[in-house]
Amino acid sequence: MSGRNGSNACTFIALCFGKIFIHQNLCLPVNLDLSPWIVGLHDAIVEGNAAHDLLFENEAINLSIQEAVQMAGNEFGVQDLEQQFDFFGRSIENDLSEHIHRLALIKEAATVCQYCHT
Repeated sequence: MSGRNGSNACTFIALCFGKIFIHQNLCLPVNLDLSPWIVGLHDAIVEGNAAHDLLFENEAINLSIQEAVQMAGNEFGVQDLEQQFDFFGRSIENDLSEHIHRLALIKEAATVCQYCHT
């Protein structure tokens, strides 16, 4: 992507995708329409790589989520860090799917709460 063959910006990309997920109100894919997610992920990769390049001038520096939040949390709208979920092993797709569904339910509940308070 953009002439790259990989990068070390994974944590910034994850933070950026979180911002996109909330601000663009991404819904779980229906009928396998992944286009909003693909566009969101593309944008997160581009923006996350740009943030990493700006901070590290193209050096291959890996960061933990905590380090990335300290450096660019404000830019990506991070308000709080919750429990970390790692996806390794034989059921990565299932684990990720379950986690995304859990996040969607939390987001839905937060929207309902916000609506009730306005």
